[in-house]
Amino acid sequence: MDLSLVHIDGITDLVCTVRIFDPEHAAHLMVSKVGSTLNEGFAAYTLFNVRVKQHAPIPVVVASSTSAIMGHHRPSWEFLHSVIDLCSGFGGLSQGAVAAGFDIAVAVDQNSLMLELHGKVHEAHNICGDFGNRNVIFEAWKHSRGASVVSSGFSCQPFSRLGDGKGQLDSRASCLTKTLDASFFLNAAVVVLECVAPAANDSFVQAEIARFCQHTGYRVTQTDLKPQTGPSLAVPPT
Repeated sequence: MDLSLVHIDGITDLVCTVRIFDPEHAAHLMVSKVGSTLNEGFAAYTLFNVRVKQHAPIPVVVASSTSAIMGHHRPSWEFLHSVIDLCSGFGGLSQGAVAAGFDIAVAVDQNSLMLELHGKVHEAHNICGDFGNRNVIFEAWKHSRGASVVSSGFSCQPFSRLGDGKGQLDSRASCLTKTLDASFFLNAAVVVLECVAPAANDSFVQAEIARFCQHTGYRVTQTDLKPQTGPSLAVPPT
């Protein structure tokens, strides 16, 4: 996100807050958080594939023929109870979110069969694809209805005791990095990550989350959930 590292006429991606909105669309003054015209009324924007025109004294970027603009409202109570579920699978994490009073706006997964199961329980807009792709992120935003929460049960196989145990050397470990990148571009107010217990102490996982928080200003809270040994039953008196 350091524009000084992008050469003039180079293409980059940005997430910016609005300082001054120009209704004539000649030039908007924006502040980066780490073209086509903007729609008024959003608090922040994600700019995909914008061209760097000038570095100093004030950096200037302009829309290119392939630019995509995503507008983000300030989080409201409604938006903070609406979820974009990445790595959605069949909807296990979504089921817990709904039970806690949240609404699932979008579900994204690369497995169409899992998404089909997800659709039998939730009315979310389903997207089959890799959210490491900017087009998939844009599609998720377009159908998110302002959702400000991103959840992701990122791939457990690299870290599970029953998996391959390769950690970051497993290509599936990139699912975490893609989740954090997508969360940033979606301007999520809250990011909920879920994985197997060993992932909590994995050096790669800890480093990726720390890097994300350092550059974006997010704060992290980690919780270990202990499954019960058996169901709790309330037995009425006889």
